[in-house]
Amino acid sequence: MLAAKPRRSLAVVPQGLAALAIGADPSEPVAILERGAVAGMTPAAREAGIRLAMTRSQVIARDPATRIATRDRFAEERWMASLERRLEEVTPAFRACNGFLAAPIRSCLRYYGSEAAVVSRTERLLEEIAGGAPEFRALAGTGDSVFSARIAARSGRCFPEGMSANLLGSYPVGAILPPPIARVCEQAGLATIERFQRLRGSSVASRFGAPGLRWHALCRIETDTACLGDLSDQGFSVTVDIEEAQTLEQALFSLMPQLMRVLDAGGEQGMVLSKFSMRLVTQDRTIAKVVEMPDGGSPSEVIARVRWFEQGTREGRRRLLAIEVGAERWVPAKARQLTLSGQEVKDGEVVEVLARLATLYGDAKVAVPAIGGGRSPGEQAGWRPWERRWPQPLPAPKSPQPWPGSMFGHRPSVVVRDALAVEVLDSAGQAVGIDASGLLSGEVRLVVIRGERIEVLTSLGPWLVVERWWEPRRRRYGRMALLTRRGAYVVTRETGRWWLEAAFD
Repeated sequence: MLAAKPRRSLAVVPQGLAALAIGADPSEPVAILERGAVAGMTPAAREAGIRLAMTRSQVIARDPATRIATRDRFAEERWMASLERRLEEVTPAFRACNGFLAAPIRSCLRYYGSEAAVVSRTERLLEEIAGGAPEFRALAGTGDSVFSARIAARSGRCFPEGMSANLLGSYPVGAILPPPIARVCEQAGLATIERFQRLRGSSVASRFGAPGLRWHALCRIETDTACLGDLSDQGFSVTVDIEEAQTLEQALFSLMPQLMRVLDAGGEQGMVLSKFSMRLVTQDRTIAKVVEMPDGGSPSEVIARVRWFEQGTREGRRRLLAIEVGAERWVPAKARQLTLSGQEVKDGEVVEVLARLATLYGDAKVAVPAIGGGRSPGEQAGWRPWERRWPQPLPAPKSPQPWPGSMFGHRPSVVVRDALAVEVLDSAGQAVGIDASGLLSGEVRLVVIRGERIEVLTSLGPWLVVERWWEPRRRRYGRMALLTRRGAYVVTRETGRWWLEAAFD
């Protein structure tokens, strides 16, 4: 189960999403089943007595005229994605959260000024959408967490700030809690959420285990449900419950898909998990630890840390109820550097090697690539002392020269140190030159490098560069970029010949 820190949120809950996704007619009784139980229905089916969690046989017995359909989650996701795009007119911060949409209120206040204005604009937009699709109906609501905002939106309510926990307390347990927990609460005389909120955590854990603890924290606004796609503002956590007869490896196997889902969501945004927390929930206490991985951890690496942590805390500990892994910090992913055998090189491993070399030979003898001053890629590429920094291209000390005429943008993957003469030809096989005005004598079609003829798809330039133009012995040359199917080449025209400067793979 995904979890996050509570924050004031706006939620939009579409009514009858399962029926909308399959295009069911609201006037036709249709029951949508998933895994043998009713997961959605049309208004006509509800009037016929169909209820959620009914089995196929119960639906047929209640109303034989009700048509049974299979739930289409892919169609629901596409439908929710289209609704999310429409709601970008209110704020681009809306995120899909398992059947509804949520956005942090704070991201809207700077533009709208008040929560009431945000809700009013959202409701007007939902009315516009409903005007073009009569079968569509959605409600908006606000709360002190995504969880409470969703409950409020079901009935179109807005919970005042700081009052969500109290207002949730007025709901019956069957309206919020899952059926297994709600039935036990009703049998024990806990008819409302308020009575459930008052229970001690130890009592909830002893009777309902880790799932009960999560619902207890959700109702008390101590934790929240998470919305994938907004990693920078909240820390995700994934939890797996451990049954009495379940082994550690079975629990970790169940935890792996949840970790992959969260880390893949971060990867889609170019982020990696560099710091996470581990919590072991036992019958008598909770044991926690924070782990840092500067290069980012894969699901298998995170699982390995959890396994070691569990093994190291077994002594003097009662039975394990749940394992929770929480994301504490996300950082931008770095480019992957592979070895000759295809294995990924981690910055931590590189730093360890550089530190050993510096210990043996001194810091001044260990150098790393640096970007310096100059106009050509060969002049800009250089080396500088490591200085105990990450092994990435470091900028050299600032030079007083502005370097007009230098290349900008992405750095080439190959820089030619020694002069390499090439030929640039037109469609007739004639050499292409540059006149004093910077015009080409023909259209570039071929480039010959080390005797190999390579077709040029398009060319950029030329750009004329005159160095130290005020002196008699000034340097004058033209630079071009040639795009081919193999990549891009940077060539210069000087002293009547073409020279290869750099290449982009």
